[in-house]
Amino acid sequence: MEQEKIIYGNVTLSQLTHFVVELCGKDALIQMGFVTDSELNDAYKEKGSYLKFRYTDKNSLFQKIYQFFSEIEKEFEIPLHKTERKKSLDGKYFEEIELSDFQHFYSQIIWSFIIQICGTRPFENTQNNLSKKIIYGHLLIQLTTYFIEYIEFVSNITFDEAITEFAKVHNLKYEQIYTEVAENINDNESDSLLNVRKALQKCRKENTNPTWKIFYPFLKAIHKKDRRFSFIFLNLYFYLNFKNAVEWLSFKKSDLQKLESFCKNHQKNDTENIIKDAASFINENVDMQNLKDIAKKALYFDSLLNKNCRENLRIFQSNTNELRNELPHSFFFWENWFCAKDYVYKYLDSGNLEHLENSVKWYGLAFENGKYFMGKSSEQFIHEAIIVSVYLDMKKNPTKARTRLQKTSDNNSDTKTPLDQTTKNFYDFGLAFDLLLNDMNDAYNLYYHCFQNFWNCFSPESECAKNIKNKDLFKASNIETTDTPENEKVLKSRETLLKITDGKINNILPTTHNVAYTPISTAIIQGYFDIAELYLDKSKYPSLNLNIPNTNNCYPIHEIVSQYLRGNDKEKIKPLVLQILERTDKKVLFTRTNRQKISPLQTVIQSLDLDLNKRFLDKMFGTEKIPDDFIISADEVSPIYFALMIKYFFNNPIEYVKKIGIGNINYKNLFEAGLSESEKENFNTFEISVVMEISKNLENAVPKEILNKRKEEIKKKTDEIVALYIERTSDVDGFISYSMRDQIANKQGCTALLYACEMDDVETCKSLVFAGADLRKEIGKTSELMLPNGNMLFLLNNFIHRAIYLKAWNCLEWFLKDNKNIAAEYMHKKEENMTWLVYFLLMQQKEIFMNTQKYLDVQNNINRFLPLFLEAGASLKEDTAFGSAERILNVK
Repeated sequence: MEQEKIIYGNVTLSQLTHFVVELCGKDALIQMGFVTDSELNDAYKEKGSYLKFRYTDKNSLFQKIYQFFSEIEKEFEIPLHKTERKKSLDGKYFEEIELSDFQHFYSQIIWSFIIQICGTRPFENTQNNLSKKIIYGHLLIQLTTYFIEYIEFVSNITFDEAITEFAKVHNLKYEQIYTEVAENINDNESDSLLNVRKALQKCRKENTNPTWKIFYPFLKAIHKKDRRFSFIFLNLYFYLNFKNAVEWLSFKKSDLQKLESFCKNHQKNDTENIIKDAASFINENVDMQNLKDIAKKALYFDSLLNKNCRENLRIFQSNTNELRNELPHSFFFWENWFCAKDYVYKYLDSGNLEHLENSVKWYGLAFENGKYFMGKSSEQFIHEAIIVSVYLDMKKNPTKARTRLQKTSDNNSDTKTPLDQTTKNFYDFGLAFDLLLNDMNDAYNLYYHCFQNFWNCFSPESECAKNIKNKDLFKASNIETTDTPENEKVLKSRETLLKITDGKINNILPTTHNVAYTPISTAIIQGYFDIAELYLDKSKYPSLNLNIPNTNNCYPIHEIVSQYLRGNDKEKIKPLVLQILERTDKKVLFTRTNRQKISPLQTVIQSLDLDLNKRFLDKMFGTEKIPDDFIISADEVSPIYFALMIKYFFNNPIEYVKKIGIGNINYKNLFEAGLSESEKENFNTFEISVVMEISKNLENAVPKEILNKRKEEIKKKTDEIVALYIERTSDVDGFISYSMRDQIANKQGCTALLYACEMDDVETCKSLVFAGADLRKEIGKTSELMLPNGNMLFLLNNFIHRAIYLKAWNCLEWFLKDNKNIAAEYMHKKEENMTWLVYFLLMQQKEIFMNTQKYLDVQNNINRFLPLFLEAGASLKEDTAFGSAERILNVK
């Protein structure tokens, strides 16, 4: 079995970790202080590598190696090239980075193997053939000949040739070079010159790398005389490491020689022929029929995994003999997985936890024996295994499970994932490959949403299952299914709270719920404000500490401002808010809850109480202004940005929801059941539609006069709040919000000014500009139109673009009329062979194309804005990719 694991399937994460380390050299990483020997030994173990490798985590081994490269690039002034790379396994998100030649060269391979281990690959291939195809493909089939030229260059030189050429160019003897290198060694060894001479002579003879202890001072000596040669030696060093390290990926030396030979024969050819030859070169040993058969099997499993139901299990069981023969290496993974499902169904039909225990065992077997055969089913399998495992943990020992939940709520704890060991095996793998959103919050949500996650994954078919579901969801909602009358519950609860002594006033109270609270928080949540007032009496409770969090990282100040936001008797609650605020540490006001990522200031802004907002700001910042790196919500926005969100939502919920299509939500912070962005996005989309429906019903139900008066009151209050935060923010342009949903929008970014523009809020725009906002600020680009040559039109994301695209006509009019000096600067800017006047006219044409009934409105809009464009300096005759404005206006 162990031999099969090496030969078939994919490169394991442990092998990949070895490969990455060998590229830099283990001694180099240790001596430069990026990792320790024990950390590396742990990472080489399969389970250890999950924790050390996580591609996108800044503390992972892989990111430490990128830091190593960055230090080297900086010290030796290595040329860098801008490039885009994937930022997520699903390929939705990209990031622009600068890499040196070699980093660019090998990061292509690393990322592709991460995708292959846990991505969209077929699940039946020999590892060596798979490795060859990946490496060949990612290095050869590119839009340019960059990699081919690089491989040809580096593989054609030897260490001896490079050092000989360096000595010749600078008229040096080898002994002089050795002496200068020895002088850079700081260990005061008397024989350092001898060691340097021996090491470098060996490298010249065998074309190998010296140890980092020798190579680093050698590189410093070379760089001091000739930066160009230090670049050559560094690339040679990394390429020689690559030639040795690539064997960890089951890529043979003969394959590497074949690759080098191909590059040497093609470096002068044109790109089109190179790519054509490379495609043939890569696929010459690939069994295409086998790949087609595997693709069919992938579709078969896609269908079976589309829904968890008995019928799909029966289909799989009826095909097991055939599948066993057709999938000799991955069949055991699918068999174990479906066996695990079968035991879940047995539990649902009986309520017997032993079946659930057996199910978790089979998930474990499927994982241990087949994690590198999962392919594109990885996310679904890992989520399902985690969900069932946590569900069992909660059902079998709810007290212990709640303790785990409480541990995950402690932001000061080093224990980010206090899961049971079985779940942790699945969880660590999911984190390593970004199949989960983020560690601590996912672990918290796993337990908090344990029942919802399970029933979202498995549907009840039997009466027994329906009964189990009802009981689970009652528990999840903190609803006690007892016959005790409500008034008796209230009396008992009050009696318990009134018995609290000063010695126990700061203890977390025992509970059967998922979240546990301190006595004062419990009193506030249950609306016993008289008891909260009693606890605040220093003569009776001198030990009361208002800086102790509940198990949701939620403090009494969070709870009381939440009650103030919701309460009808605000005059009674506000004095309590002020008392608690006075006795709360300043640092507590900067915290956010674990579940919904809500800060006290966020809730205070929502209250629209100007006085309370001023008091909070005075306590938090004193006379200083709010810095732009302070964020307050799950959307990860600044206070000024959040104040604008509240203004637009409160004033016109329907219009707000329509325009928030590319919103700011960061799904890892969205507190709903689900372990992935897509699961949370589906819920958020549903939630938005519900908000729209409620708002429409409310508008229809409330008399127009009352509704208008209410809107006027809200507008006045929100305007005051926004004005306060504009005044108290240090840099109103400093915070930039990036959409978490849309790949194009994600590259743009939005300031408070651009946000006010898209909501067509002229008065706020004026206030922001007066406070220092820059009307010229541009953040990224976006595309909406196809150019005549078939390419997409990319235009700068700035004020005029946003006003035109989002039909913020009042803001556009203000920009063109009251800011003519700035508007004039844009009238002849031809981004992508386009003027803003032509872009405006094209968007008007598009409006008519989408709805011919808007012809008259569009014509009126053109008549309104054409003179303003011309007064600002636009030209009717200036040509663009779509012709001139005059030609577009004359088109009938």
